[in-house]
Amino acid sequence: MTDRKPALNVKLTKSVEALLREVSAAAPGEQIVYGSTDTGLRRELRELAWDIYEAGTVLLVQKRNASNGFDYVMIRTAKPMAPHLSATIAKIACA
Repeated sequence: MTDRKPALNVKLTKSVEALLREVSAAAPGEQIVYGSTDTGLRRELRELAWDIYEAGTVLLVQKRNASNGFDYVMIRTAKPMAPHLSATIAKIACA
């Protein structure tokens, strides 16, 4: 049994690519808002956030915002990007 994670199953839209770049460039502890109850949360970003969380690269939290709704926030951990995420980021950079 292997612990390898397959390639991302998320469609590589511009918003997914931008979020991957932002997470890979973030310093440990940096917070990234990827959706809110005010503007909505795109399905592909939610799925990507969960995949990155499962890899240990971010923590996922909800924070109350000024309009009394919630922001969906990733907090970057010190753990390096998982190989399947790094490979996807490299593929985006070459495109």
